[in-house]
Amino acid sequence: MAASRALCLALLAAVWLAGCGAAAGGSPTATPIPPPVPTRTPATARTPTPVSLATRLAAGQLPPGAPARTTTGDELLAVFAEAGLGAAGLPLRQIAAVAVAADGELWLATGGSEPRLLRFDGSAWREETASPLPAQVLARGPDGALWAAAGCDAARYSAGRWELAAPCGQNTGRAHAIDFGPQGSVWLTTDFALHRIDAQGRRAFDGFYPLRAAITPDGAAWVTRSPLDPADPGLVAIDPSGATRDVTSQLQLQNPLAVAVAPDGTLWVGGTGGAASFDGRTWRVYPIDGRAAELRVHELAVAPDGDLWAISGDAPVGSGLARFDGDRWELHDPGAAAVGGLTFAPDGSLWLTTEAGVVHLRPAQRR
Repeated sequence: MAASRALCLALLAAVWLAGCGAAAGGSPTATPIPPPVPTRTPATARTPTPVSLATRLAAGQLPPGAPARTTTGDELLAVFAEAGLGAAGLPLRQIAAVAVAADGELWLATGGSEPRLLRFDGSAWREETASPLPAQVLARGPDGALWAAAGCDAARYSAGRWELAAPCGQNTGRAHAIDFGPQGSVWLTTDFALHRIDAQGRRAFDGFYPLRAAITPDGAAWVTRSPLDPADPGLVAIDPSGATRDVTSQLQLQNPLAVAVAPDGTLWVGGTGGAASFDGRTWRVYPIDGRAAELRVHELAVAPDGDLWAISGDAPVGSGLARFDGDRWELHDPGAAAVGGLTFAPDGSLWLTTEAGVVHLRPAQRR
């Protein structure tokens, strides 16, 4: 019996010593291994989802972060829509004209019963109240100065000062466009006449209803005739001496509405389905493929890189934007936001006026 009791005591002592050893820092008993903590892989750079201009304009602003792009790859630099600028009181649905000065400042002229002239310097809008006339059209001159016109009166803005050009004193309706010719000449297209202002004074060319004009390097003017003209849309040529002739029959394009001159002197005329070029001897028509072929080109503009841009649609508000690179037309995405006007900044970026606001974009590289 005594032996059994001793054996039990020995076993209890051994168990007690083992527990003490573990508590004192001896070999611990096995503990469960915690499950591995999941690691996160570095987030890759997100590619912006292409979205139509109409969607961006409906939002009224650009999303933060990565650059936004249209469905055709054009980079959206800024969007100004009434949805996002209601507090600023900008009547963006009444934009009559847009231009970009040499310093990159954006100018807008609004229509309506109370026309306004607005400036955007990249961070804030300001109203220009010193203009000597209620601007109906705007343009950047060859020297970078800003020009504004109302009727057949024009004013030049440079170095913070306005200067009124040769007074007109006639009722020639609204101004449609300002163009520039050689030797500093300025051309104003109005409802009822085309006006040339140069060192010799002012001369009006009437007898038809002009719509748009383009001035070639030799001083000739090519003018599209308004659909309101009794003779219907057409093309009129005015040579440097002032002689006028109708050249509509030579143009293999219906409903000529828009006209522009490329840096190399090539004349471009926009009409139903596309545009025609004239090199001084031969006309050549370049149709726009797709739905735009059913519409009329009513605005043309030449980019700093020489590409021709067109707005096609039901004038005066367009619904299609296309670029011609000398070989083919490439359709761009205005979405459902009808494009009414376009102008280029000195850096080659493009400003569009639409029925829902103003868009600033950098065109994608040619495909």
